[in-house]
Amino acid sequence: MPQVHPQDLFARTLAEVFAESDVSDCIICPGSRSTPLALAFYDSPVRCHICIDERSAGFSALGFARATNRPAVVIVTSGTAVGNLLPAVMESCYGYVPLIVLSADRPVELAEVGSPQTCRQSSIFREFVRWEFDTGVIRDEMDWAMSSIARRAYFESVKSPKGPGPVHLNIPLVEPLVARQYLESDVGEFRKKEFTIDVGPTTIELNCRGSIFPESLRENLPAKGVVIAGAPLGEDLVSYCRHIREIAHALGWPTIASPTSGLRDVDFAECICHADLILRSESFIQRNQVECVLRVGTQLASKTLSNYLAKLECLQIVHDPYGDYPDPSRKAELFVRGPISELEEFMRPTEPNNRSPEWLEAWLDADRLLEDQISNRVDRGKELSEPFIARYLTRELPDEIAIFSSSSMAIRELEIFGASSRVTRSVYCNRGLNGIDGVIASAAGVARTSRHSGVIALIGDVAFYHDVGSLGHLAQNSSLVLVVIDNQGGEIFEFLEQSKLESELFTRLFRTPPSIDLFKLASGFCDNVFTCETKPDFHRAITNSLSNSTLSVIICKVGSARTVSLHRAIESQCVEAIGH
Repeated sequence: MPQVHPQDLFARTLAEVFAESDVSDCIICPGSRSTPLALAFYDSPVRCHICIDERSAGFSALGFARATNRPAVVIVTSGTAVGNLLPAVMESCYGYVPLIVLSADRPVELAEVGSPQTCRQSSIFREFVRWEFDTGVIRDEMDWAMSSIARRAYFESVKSPKGPGPVHLNIPLVEPLVARQYLESDVGEFRKKEFTIDVGPTTIELNCRGSIFPESLRENLPAKGVVIAGAPLGEDLVSYCRHIREIAHALGWPTIASPTSGLRDVDFAECICHADLILRSESFIQRNQVECVLRVGTQLASKTLSNYLAKLECLQIVHDPYGDYPDPSRKAELFVRGPISELEEFMRPTEPNNRSPEWLEAWLDADRLLEDQISNRVDRGKELSEPFIARYLTRELPDEIAIFSSSSMAIRELEIFGASSRVTRSVYCNRGLNGIDGVIASAAGVARTSRHSGVIALIGDVAFYHDVGSLGHLAQNSSLVLVVIDNQGGEIFEFLEQSKLESELFTRLFRTPPSIDLFKLASGFCDNVFTCETKPDFHRAITNSLSNSTLSVIICKVGSARTVSLHRAIESQCVEAIGH
């Protein structure tokens, strides 16, 4: 049997160790220099997907990882292919999503001499990765280190002291890139004999614990507190929700829940869905003075909520499992380290009778009142609106359907107007850095995991146009429905100070309406494309799309001016109702 080249053995070691470590999916971007990696993973237990666009591949891997809480692998060739992964790596870093990047590189003798497709890429992601490692050209005497490098890459991705996140292995590869054995007819026997890797359990597990929680505070936790819950920071959603519910119930505190928190279901008695509108009422704030705030998970999108927290003078406690001090307003006094299970233990009051039913009921009454106000305003008539779409998706979808939201206005519509679901619905969003890029690819990644019977992606027209290429090579043959809000560009700027600029300047620099017909563009990628202007149209399109179990695009014609005026009217109506 011919001798195995060490770089092929190393590639196979990576694939086997990752498979044994519960990595289920790998995105392979075609390229010559990465051939040894591609061949090894394609023939491994890891499920492989092919993507010609590296940027889309990175975001698709994020989708896999978000849905499974397991790192996905991305394999790219050298040069600009690596650079195209930067946005996804950044999102992975700040979103606490595990990701493993394997980049092929040229050997050192080809560096700094003008060799094609060669650049300094070993530290290209710098501070955005939990761990980076340049292997150098793989040598025969490295066989004892191969498994160790692979294990370290996996565990830094899922158990880094800074939390789950991206890892980058840069691997210079030499010719021949296609090992001779891969061309032999007995290649199966060759792999079986030569690539038997010992991947027994590791004993290394990194954690960041050691919280200091004053016992006196546990004995005197205020009755008038609030929990603010975003998406879990790299933790299992079911476990996260269970512990937050226990905390809220034990303390009797209302819980302001993000749509991505998994807490917005009818069985969670302490849940508050419409905090953004409640906290616009100064009379409510004055009548209900908060004495303590507990913040867990990612930050919510609401500017109203962030401004409210910045003005509070009470004790603010932040669950900070990875030592990042997530406190933009710099008002927190106590950061609690450790897993969410320990936080529940810390927050369990020693005096269970220190509760105020009137305090909780005041928040719940306000939330129910605003739910009625929103419903009466948004649900009436046939005209389609963004608040209606947000409410429809959170209330009417089958239980097993997940939602993937774009950042910008889409997540805000869900956060402000979304209602409680019948179940703990999975709502995903790339909120690590809040970018609108890669939304289609990420949603397709979630859809391909088979965790849900289907995925609805709520996306704006600019974000759709930004990532439309992913429709061609990632979203095909997946149970993915794209709900595209066609509102003539970046609507969020209508709510910001840029809207005060002169109309032509504002439109050209900020609104940036897509100059192409979205229906024609979508029709080039899939057969199931619908255009909606009314609520009955939208209902039929959703029903037909979900029954197809394949890629569908629903383009919702929503006038920009209508959305802004509707938002303003609902805000005014809700503030007035609470005041009365």
